[in-house]
Amino acid sequence: MINKSYKHWMIVFLMCCLAASSIGLCTNAIGVFYTPVSKSLHVLKGTFAMHATLSTLITALTSLKMSKLIRKYNYKKILLIGVLLSSVSTWMMSYSRSVYLFYILGILRGIGVGIGGMVPITVIITNWFDEKHGLATSLALSFSGLAGAIFSPLLSSWIISYGWQMTYRLMASCILILVLPVLIVPWKINPQEEGMLPYGYQ
Repeated sequence: MINKSYKHWMIVFLMCCLAASSIGLCTNAIGVFYTPVSKSLHVLKGTFAMHATLSTLITALTSLKMSKLIRKYNYKKILLIGVLLSSVSTWMMSYSRSVYLFYILGILRGIGVGIGGMVPITVIITNWFDEKHGLATSLALSFSGLAGAIFSPLLSSWIISYGWQMTYRLMASCILILVLPVLIVPWKINPQEEGMLPYGYQ
């Protein structure tokens, strides 16, 4: 069986897209909304930011179950649910006028981020890479920081130009678009299911 191919590195590219969407956009870039939304809702910035804290907590709890779930069930179907939770909850934030609704939507988005976040990404790369595992993991997870660095100023400019409501809708669209390659391209959790071995496996 083949232990080195373009497919191995395509998996890394797909995990880069997943990290950019789930961690980069949904976690690293949301701080730009704190000031404009809290002013609009007439609440303290810390009160509004609680929705992000709840989201992070739920992400951590969801991640605890993901390593078992992706081995037991079809991960693409689970991921589709996660992406819909992340993108739809973000879209619905544009219509929210209550900080408590933001808390609920933050929890839903946290579940979505957990489904497509760090644990699934590292498990998948571990399955596909024996040699250069560290490089592959670093490349994938670096895109979470890169997406945050790119989208934070972009979202800020959209808020100034279009308002925070429309920016949430644009953000939701970006979350979905970034994950589309992961959903569309055929691939399996384990390379053996495609008649291949992990990269560099002897």
